[in-house]
Amino acid sequence: MVRRLPLLLATTTAIAVLPSVASAANGLRPRTPAIYSGVPCVQSVTRGEPVLIEYDVSYDDTELTPEELPDSRKHQFFAFSQTNVDFAFPKYINQSDFDRAEANGDNTVPYDDDDILDISSLWPAGTHVRITPDDPRLPITQAQAAMGVTWDTSDVSPGTWVVAAYTWEPENNLWSPRFGAVRVEDAGDPDSAGPTVFLSRVDGLLADRAEPLPLDGCIEAPEGSTITASWATVGTGQEPDWVPFVDNQAVESGALDLDFMAPAETGDSIKIRIEIVDPSGRSYVAYSPTTIGVIGEAPPEPTESGCASEPQRPAYGAALFGVLLVLGAGRYRRRR
Repeated sequence: MVRRLPLLLATTTAIAVLPSVASAANGLRPRTPAIYSGVPCVQSVTRGEPVLIEYDVSYDDTELTPEELPDSRKHQFFAFSQTNVDFAFPKYINQSDFDRAEANGDNTVPYDDDDILDISSLWPAGTHVRITPDDPRLPITQAQAAMGVTWDTSDVSPGTWVVAAYTWEPENNLWSPRFGAVRVEDAGDPDSAGPTVFLSRVDGLLADRAEPLPLDGCIEAPEGSTITASWATVGTGQEPDWVPFVDNQAVESGALDLDFMAPAETGDSIKIRIEIVDPSGRSYVAYSPTTIGVIGEAPPEPTESGCASEPQRPAYGAALFGVLLVLGAGRYRRRR
């Protein structure tokens, strides 16, 4: 279990480790992610079939500072059967990693059980599998990346999975999701994986309130499956309040055919959530990988006649007529 410190002790400890953290050259340096390219939106494999995960790194990252743990700056690969709105995963993998980082003075903020993957209630057994082991993790080198990693799916449950690389360099350990779904199916039974929907990563995406935004993605699902799509404003510090814009719409396997028209009440940044349900009740939830900016003004609401209502204009004509009438009356009186 994660060790929780009393408030006074925690404060004292934090003050005590500050000099060590400040002197560690790696404290605020960017962590080295795994980089992916050419990832298919959805890849279907038969259980037991090996899956090659290709990736790259920008440079060899192997030179440790004296303060780092000796196994720091390593990569490890996982697959997850669920994601969340920000594709965030726990900071630590196991209790041993946490304890070693704590003893080394790496941890500068409080953590709880949900920050450790192996004991997190948010990520119970069955929601994640290790593609590569905790020990040894992989060196962060271009030579290692060139070999890729092979995922043995023999013991993986059928379903939709998302691969993510973990950069071990406490305390700012980093996750690099691979934005593409892997469907693991039983041999001869494609429907065993349940329904899959995935939204493609598109950086810098903007939704104009006056125009529909096509959403890129893909679907692989049994006949009779439906989707419910929702939007929510993000970046508010609050839990997203999902507002449906498509409800139980029938879909077919293939490219996602869906437009989003941002209503007036959307904030400046939103995310999209799509839940797909097959006829047997199995479901999967996908989120837009990045935030979507919202610009522009919503078109006018239609009136009862079916026409768009026009903004009310000031009655300049009537007012001007009144002024002229008064001036004319004054001139008439002076002439008498």
